[in-house]
Amino acid sequence: MGNDFIVMIHCLTYLAIHHDNRYSSKDLAFNACSNPAIVRKLMSQAVKKGWVSTTAG
Repeated sequence: MGNDFIVMIHCLTYLAIHHDNRYSSKDLAFNACSNPAIVRKLMSQAVKKGWVSTTAG
């Protein structure tokens, strides 16, 4: 299992549990012990698949 997969699952699980709030890539990266750039890359893939939605800012 690759690290990207683990970070993606961690972020998606965190977002599912805390679905009433919005989080930045920095927040998610801190929570997943990862880099915000990696989280942005992974979340862009999740957006393309329709798993999450994002807002600018």
